[in-house]
Amino acid sequence: MREKPAFKPYSAIIECSRLCNLSCSLCIVSQTGSSFKQEFLKLDDFMRFIDQNPQLIFLFFGGFGEPTLNNDFKKMIDYAKKKRILTILSTNGIMNLNDISPDFVIFSLDFVDEETYKTHKGQNVLKRIKENIKNYNNDQDKKSLTFLQFLINSYNEKNINELINANKDLGCDYVLLKKAIIFSPDFSKYENTCKEYKNILHPNRKYRCSFLYYSTKLNSDGSISVCCNDMKRKFDLGNIKNIDFEKIWKSVLYKEIRRKSNTNKPVLQICRYCQKLHKSPYFVDIIPKRTQKAMKRHFL
Repeated sequence: MREKPAFKPYSAIIECSRLCNLSCSLCIVSQTGSSFKQEFLKLDDFMRFIDQNPQLIFLFFGGFGEPTLNNDFKKMIDYAKKKRILTILSTNGIMNLNDISPDFVIFSLDFVDEETYKTHKGQNVLKRIKENIKNYNNDQDKKSLTFLQFLINSYNEKNINELINANKDLGCDYVLLKKAIIFSPDFSKYENTCKEYKNILHPNRKYRCSFLYYSTKLNSDGSISVCCNDMKRKFDLGNIKNIDFEKIWKSVLYKEIRRKSNTNKPVLQICRYCQKLHKSPYFVDIIPKRTQKAMKRHFL
């Protein structure tokens, strides 16, 4: 791969919020003493980024905060749709989406028992979330393809069938079973114990990061990061508030990171968490609503 890509990214991760309305025990933002600054992406910065990247095909609204807490979130979705860009939203479901219709909506639930949910999420809101998901799926005007996502960890890996069956009532189009990535030894108690769901490092897998050539991440403060694993923004490459994105994309630092990524081993600390280094796939199963059975199909 070349250090300088022949084209600008066709996808981007949009962190429109650095604030969350949950305190998930498996989330690094919820760590005691976390220095994460709580902030929202400004609409002007978002529009500037979009205008400078007319080649974009889809946007993923996620990151380390709840996107729907941003008061301008609907305007961002509408602006992306106006530019004919596909939109993907990952949300905890607490906020009612009302007339917001991304092309794809991922409801991240993780637990279906109220007591367990409260213990690991810090809020007693599971009933409210289930109602929001059900109402959204029952909306006749809904144009989104919806997914019910479960992050498999040591506290729910023995209840996979229960998690899958929960969607019979909630009505999402698909169920996503996703492996937990342990970002810190502090979270080791959440490491999957079942061999089928455990993340195992691949000792001989060649590491060449293609993400650096086709995608990027816009942070809530307007800065650009190499990917979503850079939680503390140690490798911010510039800010679209004062630098044109194309200059950032073709910068010496970006090229240097791409060059290092072609050495067949992770040279950056954040690369340790990348799924490219694991033997098994990120998604365990993607289960259509129509069958409600765990298909033994793996996605790399």
